[in-house]
Amino acid sequence: MNKSKNKSKKVISFEEKKRELTGAGYAEAPRILVREGKYQAVATKCVIHKMFNSKKAFLSLNLIEPVDKQSDVRTLCAVFQIHDPYTPRSKLYKIWSKLMLRVPRRREIISPSDLVGHIFEITVRTVTHDERQKKVPDYMQYSVAEIEDVAVRNHTPSTYNQKPITNNQFPPMGGLPSK
Repeated sequence: MNKSKNKSKKVISFEEKKRELTGAGYAEAPRILVREGKYQAVATKCVIHKMFNSKKAFLSLNLIEPVDKQSDVRTLCAVFQIHDPYTPRSKLYKIWSKLMLRVPRRREIISPSDLVGHIFEITVRTVTHDERQKKVPDYMQYSVAEIEDVAVRNHTPSTYNQKPITNNQFPPMGGLPSK
């Protein structure tokens, strides 16, 4: 049996080929600069990236109130180092304990995605020096968020692993059960 495979060549545009040969590429979105202070923010998503020899969790935080009248920028990022196991000294362990109103049991799995959906008190600070401790110009400065405390939980800690109640699961109104 002679099977012929269709090997289609990938068509590369002239602009892509030019970028490939010159080492040019697209710029990432600029980093956000927000006035320093304390804010409330809701955690919307958690993404884990491998960085060098470790993993980091990036938690997207949307500010609840607008920062400025002209600014519609509301999303900041909190970063957690991924450990196995998490110790009481880690940031995630501390925030998770505040959120659940208890410390995790031995060998209990805790995840940065457990923080999604909750409202937190955050502190925003401006990064003014780079990774080599050199001062960066004003136009290169950006803001980072640190989670300080839990403002509003989206569930009660005792019902964390239970299914949500739907309308037909509520007890009947009145004193007698319905037949």
